[in-house]
This record gives sequence, structure tokens and C-alpha cells, in this order.
Amino acid sequence: MGFQTPQSTIRFGQIIRGWLLGFCFWLALFSNASAKTALDANDPVGFFTTVADKLLRSTFNFGVTDIPVYTNGVFVYSPAVQRMLQLSANIYDVTTTNFYPTVFRPVFTNDGANIFISGYQQIVSVPNPPDYGEPASSQLPLSQPIDVAALLSLPAGTYSNNVYGVPWIIGAKKYLPGFNQFSMVNSVQVERLLQVGRQTVGGPVWTNHQYLMTITNNLGASFWNSYSNNYPVNTGQLHAYVSDTVQLILTNSDGGPPRNLLYITNFTFTPAVWPGAQWSAAGGGAPAAGSFITTNWANTFLPQEVYKTGAKTFVPTNDPDSWETNNHSCDPLPQFGLITTNWLQAVIVDNTHVIDYVQLRGPIDSTNLNNPLQDPGPGGAPNYYLWVTNVAGVGTTPSYGIVDQIDVSSQPVNPPPNAQWNNPPNPVIPGLDPITAARDFLSSMFTPSSTFNYVDTLNGNSYNYTNTELVVQAGYTAVRTIFVPYLYQVNDPLVHYLASDLNAGAGAVWANDHAQPNGVWSQSDNASTPLPVPPTGADIIKGHYQPWGKTAPPALQNSSYNFGNPYNLTYKDPLVWSADYWNFPTNLLSSLGGLGQVHRGTPWQTVYLKAHDVLGGNSSNIAAGTNTWMAWTGDYNTPDAAITAPVNDRQLASLLISLLNTNDVTQLVSVNDPNIADWLALFSGMVVLTNTTPDGAYVSKFYHPQPTFDAFVMASNSPQAEVIANDIAQARATQPNQNFYSPGDILAALELTEQSPFLNWNNTNQQDYGITDAAYEAIPAQLLPLLRQDSVGAIVQTNGGWSLQFSGSDAFTYEVQESTDLVNWHTVSTNNPVQGSFSIPIPPASDSEELFYRSVLLP
Repeated sequence: MGFQTPQSTIRFGQIIRGWLLGFCFWLALFSNASAKTALDANDPVGFFTTVADKLLRSTFNFGVTDIPVYTNGVFVYSPAVQRMLQLSANIYDVTTTNFYPTVFRPVFTNDGANIFISGYQQIVSVPNPPDYGEPASSQLPLSQPIDVAALLSLPAGTYSNNVYGVPWIIGAKKYLPGFNQFSMVNSVQVERLLQVGRQTVGGPVWTNHQYLMTITNNLGASFWNSYSNNYPVNTGQLHAYVSDTVQLILTNSDGGPPRNLLYITNFTFTPAVWPGAQWSAAGGGAPAAGSFITTNWANTFLPQEVYKTGAKTFVPTNDPDSWETNNHSCDPLPQFGLITTNWLQAVIVDNTHVIDYVQLRGPIDSTNLNNPLQDPGPGGAPNYYLWVTNVAGVGTTPSYGIVDQIDVSSQPVNPPPNAQWNNPPNPVIPGLDPITAARDFLSSMFTPSSTFNYVDTLNGNSYNYTNTELVVQAGYTAVRTIFVPYLYQVNDPLVHYLASDLNAGAGAVWANDHAQPNGVWSQSDNASTPLPVPPTGADIIKGHYQPWGKTAPPALQNSSYNFGNPYNLTYKDPLVWSADYWNFPTNLLSSLGGLGQVHRGTPWQTVYLKAHDVLGGNSSNIAAGTNTWMAWTGDYNTPDAAITAPVNDRQLASLLISLLNTNDVTQLVSVNDPNIADWLALFSGMVVLTNTTPDGAYVSKFYHPQPTFDAFVMASNSPQAEVIANDIAQARATQPNQNFYSPGDILAALELTEQSPFLNWNNTNQQDYGITDAAYEAIPAQLLPLLRQDSVGAIVQTNGGWSLQFSGSDAFTYEVQESTDLVNWHTVSTNNPVQGSFSIPIPPASDSEELFYRSVLLP
């Protein structure tokens, strides 16, 4: 068999100094090597940082001691980085049987220009609870975080501050309540009142205006025990608390000083009992309302004030010159900018153990308020838009919106949709309805006689009425409310540490199934139209929360992404109907076959050991695409989101197994072994599952029995084993250079997983209700720990010279050895691959010397 051969030739050739005739590379395996030393599960920080460093360096050009956070004035900590750190912590936590999660807190270094994470410390216990009234220095490690820019303002050095937007890393554990939702609605109401005045009756008229503005900020937050059972509470020892610091800055182009206010709100809950959801999504119904803890805050940023366009300042509504009687130019509003930044900290502490911790930097909203406030042009009949900013006629004022407001107030025309008639002024004319009276009264200001005729509807008589007023207020007041909502909701209860994890984007679903896209400003002229209200209780699960079988709400159905299939195994695990269905392994180091059941750090998914690719799809019936994956994760940075795609777990799983595997590497089979018999021998003795529930037993989503499986021991001479072995060979033939780069690449073979010959998979009911994630991945889970990556050599030109480059696993150490006779070898260097390869300069030699090189895999 292939794994019994101590050496295998990778490349042949010869190097003669001065010119290249060819080269020879070998991969040598020590036949008498001892097993690798296992990572020490008794050293949480050492274990976590070792794994995280390998994962990060396999993808990025940095490791766990130099993770970029703030570079060149830009916040750069990304979801792809967070996912690898979260996966590393999750892997550590499944090596233990502890009830509480393991918690790692980042340590930051300021080099004077940039901020980066330089390491992690374990948090074993914390104050229970912290006291927000005490100095921050006494509250570590739970002190209020600071903004990353504030950290940069400190002297260069290393700091243990909490930093908004850079999460603590908390291992995934079942049965723990967690942070669930954050909402924000900014609302701006603008009113424009108009006056028409004259010095004498019948004389020339002028127009005056008054703007009133109000700005409010509404916030809400919630926690949820998403599991069926009550959380075990020791009286007085469980605390859930949340604090949000929100800053609002109002600027304007008139040059006045910006209005800048900071609100700090907080809430602490100490439950005697924390009820479980007592609910199964598969069975219908709704979770228990008591499983949610919610709080809301309302902040008035700008109470109703008058903006004087002439004086270019805000004044109270009772200001004696709020109408600016000396200013009849009807100046337009300046460009108002509103910048809103949230910094949120949410913590759950149980008897000094942190079971959840969130420090979000967001939502952040910045907008020019004039854009959502204004109407489309040009104004006039038949629309009579009251907020058109286009100038009517010649000059700079008035706008079409003002002209339309006067027209609607003085003529029998149809007002704009939802426009409100406010405070029709006197006079009260007998037999004439107030709106008509107000229109006729204002209209008469524009006639020399200032007289209008009307019919008293009570007696049918016709009368003349003369308007002798010098100043009349227009009956129609242009009132518009503009607002922007942000609803951050947990999809998977174990993924909520970045704002992007919670951002439902265009699919945010508020109370009463009201859908409103996040961060998009809307306008309403109807004072009775309610603003979005954050969902509570059962309404929360109607939106972003989408485990297996949960149909996405209509707001999440979009032509640019596909959530139409609630049973799509490319981005969520089969049969995980709610949080209770997770079945994470324990004591992973004793059985690496459990790696595929470790939560991967993206919603509703464990480490992905299947064939289909959500980015491209292997089958048209479940293809989704990059846009779907970005919307699913909330990461709308396309390259960053692609890094977190499940298909990339092929390389990460290869690296993790290599790192954690303590088996003698000389007994591992090359992933590119061409001998079908060797693969059949590997399959011999593997335990495989066959789903045995009849197709017809699955009636619907709301009535389906627990799937049943029979376990079989695979024989090397079985026809199913031969089908799988041949499919692996066919998949290898489609790879670049017809070779697998790493063991995980075998997952391209569909017959290993989704189309396993041991599964009844070609039936919709079985796909929806009958096959678990573990059943799909049973074979690769057992196979991957038995395989090794090849080390392939090449000569590459670098900086005008030549280097030797070898591929290899980042988890292994390799020696490069040199020989002149292929018998006597001596070590040139010892190397650890980074991102799957390493290079060394070709050592100097005489022009006539013939040299051979090989890479040697060390134990």
C-alpha cells in the first residue's frame, strides 16, 4: 500500500550552477518517526492561539500576534478574521466538557500609527456585575470599551482596553442565553409654515416662511434564552446588562456650530428564572414570551425648534421673531447633515462567568437630510409637491415647493397624497366649511379688492366677504417626517459578535411583519403613519432567525439573492430546526472525526465537509451564489465574504486535522495516491449510516418523525466503496495538474457526502427531513484524519535570483535536504509552510557541482 513506502519521488531533474537543466525534489517520510505531540488542552490560551495563528496565516499575511484592527485611519477588522478566531475557540471548547464557555479577550498594541491585536488573554472570572458608576480602571475586564480612534490617541504601547467592534472570542456552547437584538430609528420631522403679507389692503404681497424641526432617536435591545429548557439560575448570580452610547451630530452648510450630543443609556436585569423558549420551530407555534428580556430608550436630540434661515440659527418656538419679519426672501434650508454613531456593550454574567459579551461599533449612519426630505421635481400641477427644491421662475427663490404650498392653500386643487391640512386660520364664515373659507380668504390677498363671493349653505344666500388682514398664514402646512431604521437581529443564536452578523440588510422585519430595509431613509407626510417598532416576543423569529426549514420572510426574497429554499444545505445544517438541535462533540482530540460537528462561526453551520459550493453551486436545484452568501452572513465585502464561504473549509479542515492529529505521519496516505486498492483498504471498517425512515412517513414540516438510521461497517470489497473510490479519482482528475492540493479537496467528490451510495438521498422528503449533517459527512469525517498533503517542489525566480519552493501543510515542519549523490543527505534548512508553501534561496555551489534537493516531513 502507498502508506508503507517511506519515500516517494515528486520531481526529477538536475541543477548545474549557472544554468538550469532540471531539478530533483523528494518528499521523504521517516519510517521510524514517533507520533506528534498533542496540543495541550490544559493550556487554553496556548491551544487557542496556536490554532488561530495557523488558520490566520493559511489565509492572510498575518498571524494571531499582529491582527490589523485600525490601519491608515480605517477600521479593518473583518468578519473573515473573526470567523477564524471563533472557529479556533470553538475547537478548543469541544476538547472540554465544561458547562461554561472559554473566553478569550484581545490585547491591543498601538505602534503610534496603527492598532493591531498582539495576543489574547483568558477571562476566567469577572465582577458580578460591574458597577457603571465606578471608574473604568476598576471595572476591568468589563470596563466600558473605547473607540479604536481613542486608543490610537494614547501613547504607543500595549493596552488591555476593550475596543468597540473588536469582539471577545467566546467558545460556542449549548444551552446558554445570549444577546439577541438591537434596534435604532432616527426620526426627523420638518414643518414649513407660510405667511402672505402686505403693507396695505390691495397692495403688493410678500411671502414669509418658518421652518420647525424635531429630531428623535429611539433604541431597543433584547436578550433571548433560545433553548427549550429554563436556564438554571442561582438567585442573585445571573445578570444581563446592556449599555449603548449614541452620539448624534447635526451639521449645516450655513456654517453654524454643529449640534453634538452624547447619550449613554443602560439596563440591568437580574432574573430569578430565565424561561426557555419552550418551542420547536419544526412544530409550529411561537417561543415563550418570557424567554426574552427587552428594553427600549427614547432620546430627543432636537426638541421642536425654529430654524431661522436669515439668522442661520435655531431658536425656541416662542422666540418673538421666529417668523423673521425682516426677511422675506424665502431662503432654502441649508444642507443639514446628521451623523449617528452607536457603541453598544452587552454582557451576561453567571456567578462571575461570562457567558456572553458583545461590544458593537454600530449602527453608524451619515446622511444629508435634504436628500430624503425633498420631492422629485419640477412641481406644479397636477402633483403639487410641497418639498420640491427647484426654483420657480427667475432668481434664487422661491422654490416650487413654496409656490405649490401657496397654490394648494389658496386654490380648489387636489393636495399631494397624504399632505395634511393644518390649523386653517380664521375667519369662521357662517355656512362655509373651514377649508374652503381658508382658501378663499388667502386667495383674496392676491386681488386688488381683497373681496370674495360665497354662498351660505344654510340659507342659500350669496354674500361678499372682504379680507382686511395684512398678514395671513397659509392653511396648508408642509409637514414631512423622514426616518431611518436599523434592526440588528440574531440569525443563529451563537453568531452575533459583529454588527454584520446581525444586519439583516434589506430584509429587516419589524413588529407586525413590517419590513423596512436597514439604513434606507424613508419619508411620510401622514402624521398617523407609525415609525417602525422593534419586534418583541414571537415577532422576533419572523425575521432574521432562519434555522433549517424556516422560510425566509418576503422581505428577504430578492432577485439578487436566493433564500427561497428553506432546506438549502449549502449555507445551513440539515435538520437543525432550532438551537436545541445542535450536537457538538466533546473530547475532540480523542476522535478527530467529530471536527465536522464543530460550529464554524457562521449562521446555522458546522465545519463544512460536503461538496456543494454556495458561491457557485454543484447542482441547479440548490445553487445560491455569492450574493446569497453575503446576505446570509451580513458581510457585503465580496472578497472578505468569499473567504468565509463553506467551500474554504476544505483547506481549513486539512490544516486543522494535520495540526491536531497525533498519528504517525508516515502511516498517512497521500491524498494523491493513484491506487484504487489503497483507497478501498482505507474504507474498510468505516462506520456509515443509512437513513431508513420510509419516504412517505414525512407528511409535512409540521409532522415528520425523527429520522432513523442503520449503521453499517463498510467493507473494502463492497460496490459502494468502489463507487466512492472511483469518484474520488474522477474528482482528482478535474483538479489543476490533476492533483489534490490538500486532503480536504477530496470533498469535491459528491459520492462522499450528498450523493453517498449508502444514503437514500434522491427524494425531496428525505433531503428535507430525513438526513442529518453527521450522516452526510460520516465518511469524510473518518477519512480525512488518514490522509496527508503532498510536498511538491519547484524552482521559482525571485528578485532576479532562483529559489526552491515546496508546498506543504501549515501544520507540519519540513527539512530541506541537499545531496550530490542521492545517498548522503545533509540539512539545508528547517521550515514551516505559510499559506501552504515555503521557499529558500538556492544555496551557492560550484558551476560543475550536481545538486539534488528533497523536502523531509518531520514528526
